Amino acid sequence: MIKNDQPKDKIIDVARKLFASHGFEATTTRMINKAAGTSEGALYYHFPHGKQEILDTIVQQGIESRVSLLTVSLTNSTTVTGIETQMMTLFDQLWQAFQSEISYQSFIITIRE
Repeated sequence: MIKNDQPKDKIIDVARKLFASHGFEATTTRMINKAAGTSEGALYYHFPHGKQEILDTIVQQGIESRVSLLTVSLTNSTTVTGIETQMMTLFDQLWQAFQSEISYQSFIITIRE
């Protein structure tokens, strides 16, 4: 049997927003289900370990997303100017990594929890 990822993605999206605004502890599975328009059974079908598994998924996706945006290697620089240029590129990539709302929410959840 193949799981349909659409309800799963909706649960993750809704939970990310709720966790970012209310915090993990204050957000209940009932709140997630209501906002996502899903049943308790659907949530546990996609996330058998419940709310903690949803949090772990959000944190993992956020980390992977932000890390994939960083492409600078400082080991190739041999001059001060080269290192400065590489550092500025790195700072710019970090800035860009937090520009999307999803990335920002995932980061807030990661540091809060």
